Amino acid sequence: MRLPTNLIPYEYDLWIRPFVVPDKFVSFNTTWNFTTDGNVTIYFTCVTPTTQIVLHGDNIELIEHSLLLTNLATNKADLTITGHTYSDVTQMFTFTLSGTLQANTNYSLHIDYYGNITNDLKGFYWQTYQEYGVTKYMASTQFQPTDARRALPCFDEPAMKAVFVVHIIHSVGFTALANQKMNRTEHIGGGWNATHFDPTKKMSTYLLAFAVADFGYTEMTANTIRNTTIRVWSQKSQVNQTYFAACMAKTALEYYEQYYGYEFPLEKQDLLAVPQLSFGAMENWGLVIYRDYVLLYDESIYPYSAKQHVAVDVSHELAHQWFGDLVTMAWWDDIWLNEGFASLIEFKGSDLTSACKPDTFDMVDQFVTDVQGAMALDQYGTSHPIYVPVATAAEANQVFDDISYDKGGAVLNQLNHTLGLMPSNPNKTVFLDGLQQYLQLHAYGNAAHDDLWAALQAACNRNNVTGWVPGQVLNVSEYMNRWILQMGFPVVNVTRNAAAGQITLAQQRFLVGPDLGVRSPYNYQWYTPLWYFDPTTGNTILDWIVLDQQKTITNAAIFGPQQSWYLLNPQVYGMYRVNYDATNWNALQKQLQTNYTVIDVRARAQLLDDAFTLSRANMLPYTTALNLASYLPKEMHFVPLGVGMSQLQYIGKMFSQTADYEFYQNYMTNMLKNQSDPKNPINSLNCQFNVSTCVQDANKAFQNLLNTCGGNTSTTSDPSCNSIPPDQRAAVYCTGVANMGLVGLNFMVQKYSIETVGIEKQALLLGMSCVQSRWLNDKLMSLVAAGVIEHSAAGT
Repeated sequence: MRLPTNLIPYEYDLWIRPFVVPDKFVSFNTTWNFTTDGNVTIYFTCVTPTTQIVLHGDNIELIEHSLLLTNLATNKADLTITGHTYSDVTQMFTFTLSGTLQANTNYSLHIDYYGNITNDLKGFYWQTYQEYGVTKYMASTQFQPTDARRALPCFDEPAMKAVFVVHIIHSVGFTALANQKMNRTEHIGGGWNATHFDPTKKMSTYLLAFAVADFGYTEMTANTIRNTTIRVWSQKSQVNQTYFAACMAKTALEYYEQYYGYEFPLEKQDLLAVPQLSFGAMENWGLVIYRDYVLLYDESIYPYSAKQHVAVDVSHELAHQWFGDLVTMAWWDDIWLNEGFASLIEFKGSDLTSACKPDTFDMVDQFVTDVQGAMALDQYGTSHPIYVPVATAAEANQVFDDISYDKGGAVLNQLNHTLGLMPSNPNKTVFLDGLQQYLQLHAYGNAAHDDLWAALQAACNRNNVTGWVPGQVLNVSEYMNRWILQMGFPVVNVTRNAAAGQITLAQQRFLVGPDLGVRSPYNYQWYTPLWYFDPTTGNTILDWIVLDQQKTITNAAIFGPQQSWYLLNPQVYGMYRVNYDATNWNALQKQLQTNYTVIDVRARAQLLDDAFTLSRANMLPYTTALNLASYLPKEMHFVPLGVGMSQLQYIGKMFSQTADYEFYQNYMTNMLKNQSDPKNPINSLNCQFNVSTCVQDANKAFQNLLNTCGGNTSTTSDPSCNSIPPDQRAAVYCTGVANMGLVGLNFMVQKYSIETVGIEKQALLLGMSCVQSRWLNDKLMSLVAAGVIEHSAAGT
């Protein structure tokens, strides 16, 4: 049930005092532990006359005598609140008034209330961590999608944007943080401080954030128009792990301000690392909150892959500061606008950080794995469209999945490359031209996907971008609605007539498994942009396949007999699979064996993914896929290598309970024979497939770890205790637990219980999951049920 639209809030004045636990500065009755007292004054405009006020609230107790309604035109309490009801189903308070609120009039409603600080990672919640042998407490927020109502009564819908003025009363032992910069802190006696924050920009309730903790920070200044101050906050013992994130944030903000063509409107940007969070991170405007192991990095503790994760996650959340925070989806059914766009742009932000690191993560090449992740879900009849109706809070939570993130990013990337470059400015895409207009039109407001299509359509009109009808400007909504309003994607089947210099193509919905009979308003047909490679120039050419129409392309220079192979979707701009005729599959396999670098790294990854998945769908013989993969021992790039190994591991699962598994292990050992870079996660597969040297070395390292870190107070993140390189710990822990059984598991559980470094806790947890016997797995699950291993960690 949605809120009525007759009242529109424009400002909240919030005072909140969290009672976390008594400390050396403040004392209070311990029955108040993990509660809040607060008051909020909500300023709103009445649009149409009404005799009721409807607000969200959850797990909040209102103080009846405090309720005060004021007519701001007269500055008088012209009306009184005669009573209120509450619905657990809708989580709404309905206040009945003594008269009628008048249209076009501003009012304020003051409410005193009591709340709760829970430990379920929702709303305003508490958490603990170990620092210098002491258990410490903190509290922070997670309001997306519908949990701001757990911290204060409010109009908790994304289109109900308002300004928030926040005041936090807290122990002097804590620092208080919120979306905007601190205005002042004053001591109010009894060990309490009151920290007052500047008013926020106009924003949605789910982006409101605050925290109280005894933390430290690393500070940098971004070269933005407002010279934004960046602080990365963490436990004081981990501040030395925050530099890389601070540098990433600085570089990303500077880049995004230029990219979006819209100044970053805040004077400060905080990034906060917390021990527990239900998401990896949350893009609260001005106060982004991260799970600690997502934000922190120290090369002596963290594997190299964690550095990339920090770069990507910082870039993703800061991309939201414009696309999601400045302009917000009108309702949760369009959450893909936020997440899909950030999933696309994170690859730009995280690969443009030479100031922070001497190397590159090749993020442009890695985007193909996001496309493949989207297809892996969307190729089943159980998938769902990108855009889905949302009616309840539970449904809002369900749309935060890989379809919104990965498929959303994939179709936006496809659209970007479809529109191409501006004729008047070859350094700028038509897509970006439209995005910048979209941000200008909807800044501090809300928008739906039709609003994005309209801005991009205007950009197409300005730049004369043609579509599948020659000479006609591309119809953006007609093109894109087929990609977001129906689930699935096509496979393009192609055959070549080399003598005629032709290829013939047709498309159909691609499915692995049965068609479950879910109907589509578009009958599972698409306008599909078809890119193909021109080996004579090295360029890529764009054409179209229209709905269920067969397509013939004639180009003797590309498809004639002098070319041994041809390649479609060579940079994987399009979200579709390609199934070639047998002759071309064989020719591509020979080229990979002869010189695989001739084919783009993204295309190599996609060829492997397509071939094996087409085989699973009974559209291609498995021998074709396996022959294609036979070049992998030569492959040195981690993207196609990772894709190929993932597909081969799926086959391994099919063999794992058969007598032929030994042959599969030997096959995989040969595939991995040239992989020795310890920073490459693929290298850890050597132990999984029982390569003797890997298993022997891992067991020796694990036994040495037990000997040197066996004390009850020694943590495995301590380099003086653990000499295993961070990049090798996953393989060593897994192999050690698998071979040592109960002894190995007990050791890992004990180390997990005292570990303070988030990424090391994750490594230990993954090691525990390698237990081989049923009873040890049951023991592990009982530890999760007993809370020895936290549920949020077990679910990551």
